[in-house]
Amino acid sequence: MRRAEIEQLEADLKKAGTLVSKRVYRVFYERKNHSRWVTWLQRQYKMSRRDAITILDSMDVLPASKRVPEDTYDTLGSPNMCNTEFPNHARAVQLYSEREDFDLNSFRNAVNSPPDPQLVNRLMGIDDFVRGYEATNAISGELVGVGVLSNARELGLRGIPEDKWQDFGPVKKTMAEFKDAYEKFLARCVDLATTQPG
Repeated sequence: MRRAEIEQLEADLKKAGTLVSKRVYRVFYERKNHSRWVTWLQRQYKMSRRDAITILDSMDVLPASKRVPEDTYDTLGSPNMCNTEFPNHARAVQLYSEREDFDLNSFRNAVNSPPDPQLVNRLMGIDDFVRGYEATNAISGELVGVGVLSNARELGLRGIPEDKWQDFGPVKKTMAEFKDAYEKFLARCVDLATTQPG
């Protein structure tokens, strides 16, 4: 693999999580889909329109796996998008906004912008991306029932089934990182509690 190909792959991988977040957001909160979910909730659970809207609007999409400042800007959207940042990433986002060519308006509701088809095409050669980006038969069937999809194959069918998530590489890595951070935090708390006088 040539250096340019490696650099392109690295850049593509940095955007993979954002593509997943944008897809999830559109499934639930794109204007036409939002109303379809409201109608489905009313029908499925025999509830009022007001209650269905309250339920749907009480959830937010929380984009994860941000690697570059553009990940934050590319997931800006309203309503129901909640961007949280680690301090180092927040600083990178701030510095990006201070560039002379920066135009915040170009990112207005960027979460609804379609993905770059060439980027998606390149990432589709990576199994873990496909398993996280595409839907499963079960999910697609539900989305057809809600009216979000007209065709069960629209979002692909090679997604990872719910019962396999615990064995999915990115999930295992994230859980190991959280567990390690928690154990270090716990050890520090115990150390502080046992070494304090009195």
